Amino acid sequence: MSFIRVTLLVPLDKEQALEEAIKQIELAAMVVVKVRGYGDHPNFYSTNWTTESAMFELYLAKDYMEQLKKKIRSVCNVDGDNEGIMIVSDVSEMLAIKNI
Repeated sequence: MSFIRVTLLVPLDKEQALEEAIKQIELAAMVVVKVRGYGDHPNFYSTNWTTESAMFELYLAKDYMEQLKKKIRSVCNVDGDNEGIMIVSDVSEMLAIKNI
């Protein structure tokens, strides 16, 4: 079975609803943290350009990718200006520590 790593950066107000929606998918692992950073809309007039976001790091089988996209679309406003980003990468190997 091949796995992927998905990193999601979404506005903080979507964190709780998105977490609940994603829990319905069979995941190998999920990490959720609040992060600070700046991206496509920094406020150059502010002394602090950063904004707070929720970052999800998910590990799941490739077969569940379409389910994940549907869950994200159901929670995040796809017509919105800045609803976040998703980064997907292949995982070359996933092992339980006890099996190393």
